[in-house]
Amino acid sequence: MRAGFSSQRIVVVGTSGSGKTTLAREVSQRSQLHHIELDALYWEPSWGEPPKDVFRQRVSDALGRASEKSGIGSNVIPAPR
Repeated sequence: MRAGFSSQRIVVVGTSGSGKTTLAREVSQRSQLHHIELDALYWEPSWGEPPKDVFRQRVSDALGRASEKSGIGSNVIPAPR
């Protein structure tokens, strides 16, 4: 990791098709951070949405597996209806 790089987590946010995942993967590789793909944790088969507590647990589990100085996510979560 570069000297002076103080962030422990980076979050990439944007609209569908804007390149969030591509950017997140590239940044994670270059900065030696673990990439956590939140879309993969969120979506159920056939684009179903999980209950909030299930998604929160998935994120918590993923962050628990990553080191303190890693964790990079990219996603767009649907707005509440």
